[in-house]
Amino acid sequence: MGTGLGVALEASTLDSGRLSRGRTYARKGMVGPVTVTPDVLRAEIEGSAPWPYDAAVHLRVLTDAQ
Repeated sequence: MGTGLGVALEASTLDSGRLSRGRTYARKGMVGPVTVTPDVLRAEIEGSAPWPYDAAVHLRVLTDAQ
């Protein structure tokens, strides 16, 4: 992932299997538009289930000092 956000996600509590599957879905065009708010990333995913599902990554909002 190389970006600051990608590095932060890789260092987070998300397990590597989920991150790997998410990258694969993104490369295959299976991830809908991502909505970004200060504390949540959301997207609709067309995974292996017969219908799309919503996924969210909740982020801790950092202070300026952090």
